[in-house]
Amino acid sequence: DDPLVKELEERLRKQNGNSELTLDMVLNPGTIVNTERQVILLKAELKATPESETEKIKELEDKIEEKQMKIVTEMRQVMTDSLKLEFLLQAIISIPVLGAFCYEASPWYPDFAWLELTPQDTKSIFKIFG
Repeated sequence: DDPLVKELEERLRKQNGNSELTLDMVLNPGTIVNTERQVILLKAELKATPESETEKIKELEDKIEEKQMKIVTEMRQVMTDSLKLEFLLQAIISIPVLGAFCYEASPWYPDFAWLELTPQDTKSIFKIFG
């Protein structure tokens, strides 16, 4: 597709040592692309800045370095298939469990007698926060 995206994907593969990675597998692919575009704009601004403005040049170089470090950090945050599966299973399991608590269909409720809560109080808490 976009040459910028292809270049970023190549850098992602090289950095992580996995030839099958794409930007879709990263937690924040939009952040990577947008930050890279900002770096390109900052580099263009740096080229257009006269050499006599050393303070501005230093400021732009610092911004570019900061943005590049952000890209490197974001590229390390790869969402593996096992992590995706874990999140999916948590979501699937939580729906019937919390639904059972809300409708008092659960076979058990924890004993909070040590907090001076009656079983009815415990059921009410699960109804409210479940």
